[in-house]
This record gives sequence, structure tokens and C-alpha cells, in this order.
Amino acid sequence: MQWNKKVSGYLALCFIVLIILIFVIRNMMVDDLPDFKSFSDVKDKKQHFFDFIRPIVEAENKKVLINREKLLLLEQQYSNVNSIHPNDEKWVKNLAKIYKVKIDTLDDQAAWTSLKHRVDIVPVPLALAQSANESGWGTSRFAQEGNNFFGQWCFIEGCGLVPASRNSGATHEVAVFNSVEESVAYYILNLNTLIAYQPLRAIRQDHRDQGKTLTGSALAEGLIKYSERGEEYVEDIQTMIRINKPLMLNQ
Repeated sequence: MQWNKKVSGYLALCFIVLIILIFVIRNMMVDDLPDFKSFSDVKDKKQHFFDFIRPIVEAENKKVLINREKLLLLEQQYSNVNSIHPNDEKWVKNLAKIYKVKIDTLDDQAAWTSLKHRVDIVPVPLALAQSANESGWGTSRFAQEGNNFFGQWCFIEGCGLVPASRNSGATHEVAVFNSVEESVAYYILNLNTLIAYQPLRAIRQDHRDQGKTLTGSALAEGLIKYSERGEEYVEDIQTMIRINKPLMLNQ
């Protein structure tokens, strides 16, 4: 009996230590963010928020664009000579895996097309508007504690932060990221891969095919399923872009 009490006490101590370690590690993971709550002037707050997020979005878009340009070059090369270097073939297949496109053989033109539709940028104003909307201009608990600026969910227990308003029986958590950069990269990848955002990718590709400039307002039409609010959410994002565009572009 005494032995059982000792074991129980030891297990309880281990559990407490584990909780403390999780808390410490999570705090170490989170970036030191600007104190967006400290700005009393609304315009000043918005400008600081956009100036903080904009370069991160631009940097992540640049990474995507580099991959896109290489992909287009390799597709053209394969089309011309029906062959590419084995290392390049491996690169294409790895990229396809990341973007959730099945490509067993390079002769699969549908796979090339699907990949081109997915490996593409997100207009900066759209990312800025969504990040402002989803994070409460950087003041939300999920932004401050988890570097989550886009409301991304995860579905494994302990993977993130439990929403205080989560419905009974729901199991989702709000994802925690090591950095804001990781949150932005994950957001872009989600828009480029999840079936819910296929309409956005179709709009973007239509603009590409017609030689039109990609705009945040146009692509926002494909975000019906980003929020339970549907059309109302899309209209809010488009309004935010229209009203804040000068600040977004630092004009």
C-alpha cells in the first residue's frame, strides 16, 4: 500500500514537471511579437501591423515563386526532349508530394497541370487582410501565444491551444507555430492544397491564363469555405482590402 502511494506520488510529480516543461517549451517557441495592443491610434496600429506581416508574406511568396519558376522550366524542358535530369525528376516528385499531387510518371500531363495550379503565390493584400481579420490585428490569444495569425486548426490532442468558445464535443485546437514565418507558410500551403480552396486556385489560374494581375479582392471570392460566415466573410475581407490598401502597400 505504501509502495503504491509512493508510485502515485512519483507519477503525479512527473505529470506536473511535464506540464511545466510543455509550458516553458511553448513559450520559448513563440516569437517576441510587437505589442499591438499598445497603439491607441487606429491608423498607427494598422500600419505597424501591416509593416510587421508584409515582409514575411513577401518572403514566403518569393520561396513559392522560385519553386514555380523552376517547375515551369522543367515542364518546358520535359515537353521539348521528353527527359529531365534524375535529380530534377526527384525534385518534381518531392514538390508534388508537398502539394498533394499524385505524379507517378512525368508523362502525366494532368499532374503537371495540377501542380502548376497549386504552386503559386497569394496576393499580399489578401494575406494581410486575412491575418488582420483572423488575429484581431495581432492581439488575439492565438497570435500572441501561438504565432497563429490565420486561425489555422489542428486535430490532434495537444497540438495547439484549446479555444475557450469551442463547442461541446468538438476536438479541434488552434495550431501553435514555432514562428510567424511558419504560420504564414502554412497558410499559403493550405490555400494551395486543401480542396476547400480549389475555387481560389481556379480564379488565380484563370487570371494567369488571361494575363491578368492577381488581386486579393478577386481571389477572396474563392474563400467561401474559409469561415462559417461564408459570403459575409468574403465581403469583410474585400472591404478590408479596399479600405486599407494604401496602408497595406505603405503608400
